[in-house]
Amino acid sequence: LAKGRIDAAMMKTIMTLVDQPMMPEEKLQMAEAALAKVELPVILLAKGEAMGSLGQPADAVPVLRKALELDGDIDVRTRILLTLGMVDEANRQAHLSAAVKLNGNLIAAAQAGMMLR
Repeated sequence: LAKGRIDAAMMKTIMTLVDQPMMPEEKLQMAEAALAKVELPVILLAKGEAMGSLGQPADAVPVLRKALELDGDIDVRTRILLTLGMVDEANRQAHLSAAVKLNGNLIAAAQAGMMLR
């Protein structure tokens, strides 16, 4: 919002995706509508989380990898890595270890650390 990349309505959508409990189907639909307007890591994260919750881990992995490729902040990157660790069985250890090492979102890093035990 401060950089002028999104408007107030999109910021409200992002806050809803991040902070409000909702059914995975609803979250997926809202994320896809937002992505049609602007592609941001946090929105891709929300889409990947919803896909994982809907039992679509194979579809969530490329969405989350794309989120990592975009210029995102350390907080969002840590949450993306944690979510990748949950849906990408083949690379679970690497994603979770990277989330712990990055330590950008302390809760996500702690969750990743617990999952590594």
